[in-house]
Amino acid sequence: MGFSVTKPLPATPELLRVKCSVPEWMRAWIWEFDHPYYATTDASGHFEIKDVPPGTYNVVAWHEVLGQKDASATVAAGKPAVVDFSFTPKK
Repeated sequence: MGFSVTKPLPATPELLRVKCSVPEWMRAWIWEFDHPYYATTDASGHFEIKDVPPGTYNVVAWHEVLGQKDASATVAAGKPAVVDFSFTPKK
C-alpha cells in the first residue's frame, strides 16, 4: 500500500522531518539546501564533496541523535581539503 503527499517546500532552506504514523518508528530527515555541495557518509563514515570552488567554507556534520558539528575548510585549486568530525555516543 503506497500513498503520496504533496506539500510546498519552505521559502528558506531548512531541515525537514518526515514520519510515518504506521509504524511510528519509520522516519526520514531531509535537508533542503540552496547550493549543490552536500554529501552522505558511506558505511565507514567517510564522505566526499566534489567540484567545490577554491575558498574557505563552513562544513557541518549532522546526526539525528548526536547533534551537529561545525568545522572550517579551505579549498585550494586542485588540492583536496580534509575535515575530520568525531561524535561521541550519548549514554
